[in-house]
Amino acid sequence: MEVKLKGKLSTYRKQAWNAFSAYIKKRDKFICITCGKKATGWQMNAGHWLPGRWNSILFEETCVHAQCQICNQVLGGNQAAYYEFMLAKYGTKEMDRLRKLWRTRKIYSKQDYKTLELKYKEKLEQLK
Repeated sequence: MEVKLKGKLSTYRKQAWNAFSAYIKKRDKFICITCGKKATGWQMNAGHWLPGRWNSILFEETCVHAQCQICNQVLGGNQAAYYEFMLAKYGTKEMDRLRKLWRTRKIYSKQDYKTLELKYKEKLEQLK
């Protein structure tokens, strides 16, 4: 039996994102993949290779990596360096898959977000 989740959808989205973002930053050892800077706290973000935080790519692990606040926010994702990283790490086949996915629409429910939150909290614990 599914339990009815209370509260706003946006609250569940934020909780899922916080867990996912924490996992990404820890996975990447708090090192910016575009400039190599090591940082924690507000100075380190989980930056998307493709611009925008659309639901279709929001939680795609191969599309999100640790980026310092300067590269992600001030330099708009430092796209040239991010592209080179993606090409070297994943190759054109994965990049094309992500571009195709980016153009699709995905709608999450509260339960979807809760499931993602729990998944990434568990994955984060496994990294510790």
